[in-house]
Amino acid sequence: MSSRAQGFLRPPSFREKADRPRPPRTGHRSPSRSRLVSMGVAFVVAIATLHACDRSGAGPESAGDAEAALSEGIAYLSEGDARAALGRFGDAARLDPENARVWLETGKAHLSLGENANAISALERAATLAPADANVFYELSVARTRAGRLEKALESYAAAIRIKPDLVTAYINRSAIHFRLGRVEEAIADCDRAIRLDPYNPAVLVNRGIYRRRQGDRDGALADWGEATRIAPQFPGGWVSRAIDRVGAGELEAALGDFDHVLSIRPDDPDILESRARVLIALGRREDAIENLSRVLARSPRRASAYWERSSCWEALGDTAKAEADRKQALALDPSLGAR
Repeated sequence: MSSRAQGFLRPPSFREKADRPRPPRTGHRSPSRSRLVSMGVAFVVAIATLHACDRSGAGPESAGDAEAALSEGIAYLSEGDARAALGRFGDAARLDPENARVWLETGKAHLSLGENANAISALERAATLAPADANVFYELSVARTRAGRLEKALESYAAAIRIKPDLVTAYINRSAIHFRLGRVEEAIADCDRAIRLDPYNPAVLVNRGIYRRRQGDRDGALADWGEATRIAPQFPGGWVSRAIDRVGAGELEAALGDFDHVLSIRPDDPDILESRARVLIALGRREDAIENLSRVLARSPRRASAYWERSSCWEALGDTAKAEADRKQALALDPSLGAR
């Protein structure tokens, strides 16, 4: 770092000294009293200014240190060490408290730790400092949603969208909040806007299908889920949503086909395996259901519902010993199952 960047003036070079005109020699004269007083005042003012810069942290050295601390914190956060990141963000905030990026990253670190109240506080500070940054309002919305402050989250999503009208994820997330609040029309309207911006986003189509189904529009829901499976066959959302709906409609073989496709993508997903097992039980294919449930328990050995369902299969097949063993294990893990 140069001496100028460190807050000091660079001394003139030897050539600069040599090139400067020399004052004529007039003999030695002592400075007058008024001259000494003015020099003293200037010295005191200079010292006071240096102290003020040191306290404010606004000098170039402090700003550089703040950026270095911010960069280190971001690196820690990307590595998953949010606590270490918060330590460096705190250093950056002390050096440069008006830096909105510091507060944004602080909020994101708190979010990753589930510290929603602290995240909201930091992100609200960032929003005050950077009122035209859509990303700040987006992250603030996420924090407010996780804290259950849904109406406030809607406000900050609206701000993010005003700043950046093509922010697709803001529409998607806002639609989910509207749905949670029972505002299905508003939820569908936000999905419509997101689809106009990004027609090949399967998540939006899946969500809109769920909202349409809530309205009783099964044809519209199936159309959305079908489109999601067409444009993104490796995205499980469309397949799972349609399978669950088909189970409810009694279309068990079709539902089984959807679950089979998801298992081709995620072979050991315990939720899908257990859902498939329930369909197999409804179809009377208990041996196949036992095989699925055993795979679930190999992956999630404390899953009480899988023991309970396998117990019913053993019992239907006449193996009372295995049925009783699974039932005991299920009740040991979740006594509430006995009330069923």
